[in-house]
Amino acid sequence: MAGGYQDFPQDPLEQLKQEIAAVKARVAELERPTGTQLANAVAELQAQLSKTNIPVTASNFSTSVTFPVTVSSPIVIPDGCTRCFFIATAVTDAQSAGAFQLDAQVRTPIVSGAVVAAAGSAPFTGSASTVATGALTGLVPGNTVAFTSRTGGVMSGTITTSRTTLSVLAIFQP
Repeated sequence: MAGGYQDFPQDPLEQLKQEIAAVKARVAELERPTGTQLANAVAELQAQLSKTNIPVTASNFSTSVTFPVTVSSPIVIPDGCTRCFFIATAVTDAQSAGAFQLDAQVRTPIVSGAVVAAAGSAPFTGSASTVATGALTGLVPGNTVAFTSRTGGVMSGTITTSRTTLSVLAIFQP
């Protein structure tokens, strides 16, 4: 009020708009989570993630000197899980008295790894490796998923030592 006269706003709803804005600001302040609430939410999220991601590792090897060599790493599907993300690695090391060509493969239920070859002349020590990654869906808990490595070679001599290793990291989820 100025000089006894009431000062009316240009917009008749201006006072109502200001009061609504003040109420919105107070509600936003009251609804803002505290540091403790945020920490609890993060802890709960981590607990839920640890329940849904079940890592399983399997490793198997063979020391056969007769090719082809097949190594399998079967994994039992955990309860409540129907899908799996995996990485499987096959490595073969061999020593030969003659020339040979060596290859390694990873075979899974749906993905075949690339063939990686090593070749040499007598006497030769070499290795071949390959990696397969992928996802499996529609799995049945309690069943087995088999990851297989097959190593072969073409030789003009004798393999004196050989070792094939298959390692699998599988993360199962519901």
